[in-house]
Amino acid sequence: MRVARITNGKVAAGASALEDERVAKRRQALELAETQGVAGACRIAGISRACFYKWKARYEPTRPSESLKSRPPVHRHPRQLKSPSVVEKVLKASRSHPDWGCVEIAKAVNSGVKDEQERVSSPTVQKILLRHGLGSRYERRLKFEDELWGRKHPRHSSLDGKLVTTLMKNNPCFRHWKERPARPGTLLTLDTFTAGILEDVGRIFVHALVDTFSCYAFAKIHESAQAQERGLLQEALLYFTDVSLGVLEVRTLKNSKYSHTVDIADVLRSHDIVHTTGTRINGFAERFRRTARVEFFRKAIKESSHQRIEILQSDFAWWLERYNKSRSQHGFPNHGHPPLEIIKNHLAARKL
Repeated sequence: MRVARITNGKVAAGASALEDERVAKRRQALELAETQGVAGACRIAGISRACFYKWKARYEPTRPSESLKSRPPVHRHPRQLKSPSVVEKVLKASRSHPDWGCVEIAKAVNSGVKDEQERVSSPTVQKILLRHGLGSRYERRLKFEDELWGRKHPRHSSLDGKLVTTLMKNNPCFRHWKERPARPGTLLTLDTFTAGILEDVGRIFVHALVDTFSCYAFAKIHESAQAQERGLLQEALLYFTDVSLGVLEVRTLKNSKYSHTVDIADVLRSHDIVHTTGTRINGFAERFRRTARVEFFRKAIKESSHQRIEILQSDFAWWLERYNKSRSQHGFPNHGHPPLEIIKNHLAARKL
């Protein structure tokens, strides 16, 4: 007997033509099984027995073509989304207790709940928090600060002492929450810190000038800690002059090996700017250090394309522009707003 074979034929253009060809092959395989047996049909068609029996189970004589068409994939474990009430309970617990981990939040949400649909596991809590940008304790503490200021200006005595200490460690700017300047430019803090080591250059340093009202920053990369800071200060003075805000005070770190106030003394005097020193790094400067190191230098230093300081400086300038203009800064003092937006809001309020 002459054996009919399934031909591979040229695939027709278009999804509809391709699907029609697949259906014809499947029907032909089922017809071959009547004369050649299942084993013979599978061998001729080049398919497995499991595939043959899957098509056979789907086949309906009354609608042969429709029953053999490909079906969309079905997830074996469809995602079980928790009800909005459960999600709100998780978020409320995380906002009320920013130091709690996922296990502690799950225990609080499940307390007294008997319905399994209303209970959550710690991995589910983590997924919910990640979806809402609260996956780490750091993010939850900053969110707690934002909501704290949204309700009312807090009193130091109304906050738990341990919580205050935790917030200060989490956000160094929080150390100055009782002494925030009245406007942008009132107090700038000057800082120098190491950014990393380039293979062909060696250790590199960042000179930064940060406004303590808005966290707006001016910064440059230098090969030496002894670099002149005059240009950085003049850039800041020009910026605040352009927006009709003068600089009143510049603070540096006392007895720091990177403190070079002699370089900028004449600039400060010529603009009648007060110079003060502190024994501890300013919280705004410390937070800018952390942010720059974590978000830019930690990755950039490792890339081979950044082994030239000119390229690194160019990319750092791009990152700094984004930091000032569009990067949301949660926690005190910006509470989710970029530094430039804080300055613009102050200028708009002053015109009213």
